[in-house]
Amino acid sequence: MYEVVWTEDVLAEARYHLRKNKPEISDGYLTARFDRIRELFPDGRIDGFEITNRDHPDRHDWHVVNAAASGCVGYLVTDDAKFERLAGNDDLEFETHTADTFLTLVDDSSPGLVRRVTAKQHAYWSAKPGRRPLPYALSLAGASVFADRVQQRLQELFG
Repeated sequence: MYEVVWTEDVLAEARYHLRKNKPEISDGYLTARFDRIRELFPDGRIDGFEITNRDHPDRHDWHVVNAAASGCVGYLVTDDAKFERLAGNDDLEFETHTADTFLTLVDDSSPGLVRRVTAKQHAYWSAKPGRRPLPYALSLAGASVFADRVQQRLQELFG
């Protein structure tokens, strides 16, 4: 259905922000987390691209736009609001989405898949003591429309 792609720059940026926001996390945890991404998606790495497109307003994100173009992606998923400017740019061969709009798109195209994954995530999430419901966590993470969809899938599953 969808293929995850990544660059070393994107992983480095994600690691930087995790370290900045949670300085108490051990290096071992961070290393294992990012090694796991590389293991899960070994064919998803995009590299060797040139910075030819400079349409993005933040020059520090040019690498993201150019990697997406080089990797022939269909969707660029980011919650960075500066990428909204790229929406509707006919020169780009990919669509930009927030996590919320992308996950909603997945639910639109494959509600059965979302229902199955929701059942698994509900079982996992519910087993953790003191955790709020999954839709609440999704909403807090900025995916409020998808959180409503997950709530609907939970209703379908459990009544």
